Amino acid sequence: KGSKGEERRSKLESLGRMILEKMLLYQDEPIGDYIAFNLSLMGATDVSVLYDQDMWSSDAEEQKVSWPFIVRVNHPANIVVAPGYRWPYAYVIERQKRFVGELKADYFGWKPLTEDGLDAGLDDTDDVEVLIYWGRDGYAMFAGNNEVFQRPNALGIPPHVWSFSGLGHRSGDANPDAQAAGILRHVTSELESEIRIKTAADSVWVRYVWPALFGTIPEAEFQTKWSAGAGRYIAIHNMDEMPEFLPPPEINQGMWAMLPLLKSAIERATYSPVLEGQPGTAEYGVLYGMQLGQARLRVDAVRNAVERIYGRIIGIIVMYLEKLVLADGSKMDVYGKSLTASDIDGHYDFRVKFEALDAVDNDRRVQTGLAMRQAKAISQRTFLRDYAGVKDVDGEEEQMMVELAVDIAIAAGQLNPAIAAAVGNEEALKASKAGASAAPPARGAPYGDRLAGPVAGGAGPSPTARTTGQ
Repeated sequence: KGSKGEERRSKLESLGRMILEKMLLYQDEPIGDYIAFNLSLMGATDVSVLYDQDMWSSDAEEQKVSWPFIVRVNHPANIVVAPGYRWPYAYVIERQKRFVGELKADYFGWKPLTEDGLDAGLDDTDDVEVLIYWGRDGYAMFAGNNEVFQRPNALGIPPHVWSFSGLGHRSGDANPDAQAAGILRHVTSELESEIRIKTAADSVWVRYVWPALFGTIPEAEFQTKWSAGAGRYIAIHNMDEMPEFLPPPEINQGMWAMLPLLKSAIERATYSPVLEGQPGTAEYGVLYGMQLGQARLRVDAVRNAVERIYGRIIGIIVMYLEKLVLADGSKMDVYGKSLTASDIDGHYDFRVKFEALDAVDNDRRVQTGLAMRQAKAISQRTFLRDYAGVKDVDGEEEQMMVELAVDIAIAAGQLNPAIAAAVGNEEALKASKAGASAAPPARGAPYGDRLAGPVAGGAGPSPTARTTGQ
């Protein structure tokens, strides 16, 4: 509390932003994309955060070009988490595949053994299964039926973050596979049907391009005398006719009629087309908003899981800084401010929120604003400024007035569309403003003064300033 509390909060917030920037700068692996991919398709993901002390330097200048933390996204099938999935976990077991030569180079004295404890005699290019156990007090690695190392865990927790997608459960049991529900869990049969149809069509096409040839020539002679062309040759004895190709089967047109139906079913069960800007079946803004809400039930579940994972990643890195990196009194430069272990000491909880910086880049925001505009819940000016990202709203409204004025003149038969395009918007704007404040001119007046003139033929009243401007 107080000024010291605010200063600590400001430093930790700056540290969290710097960690995200460093992850983006030094990690070749697209962490966020991999996390979202695992959550969406496999229903779960795991992220490990490791500290490489050789990459740390207490010098402020060297800190700007180095980053001692390694963040890696793991396949959820290779991770075993303590029952309950309560973070921080009691233990985590990770499974890997590594080359024998790689392990020998990294850990001198290790060699793979058989189950009886004898030398396995594997080559350096052979791979072995590696098991890494992380507990609260220590961690160990086992490979090739032999212990690689066993060390204390100064962090105090397994440096792993596990998360399910939040897209539901397959069944009511406690099996992790039942809780890891991906976005495709409701459309498995549709995907299999689509694969079968395309496989059948591809098979027919292959037989059309490389048909089967049958004849009386022996196969050995056929290989030396005939050039490439047939997909398969069938030798038949006692045949009087000339060799001929077997006709390929016809493509069933009914198969193609099923593909649009399958695609529609897959889209409805996964990500709604409205997220791509397509109106779908909605005719009214309220219904459009409902479709967006239904799609967000799936999108937001994955996004919330990604945000929670990122918050815990930052928390683990801060724990590393407090207990290992800065524990000896070292300092870390955070945007020009010095950070020490005492600045971190205490409770902290990082929360990450992903939002598009530009309103136009945020599809959900634009679609929500469009639904509100169609429902007459907001004005056109608010939609253009706050949701569509138009920076010069006044200039845009003036341009709309010009276009409407030109359309009115064209509809009235007073202006040729080709002439309007050649004159340009600036001249038309001057004309519309002049027409809004001046009396209707005679029929022989120039183009610029006739935008607000009477309707062709003199029938009906002339457009007023309001109809011309808006």
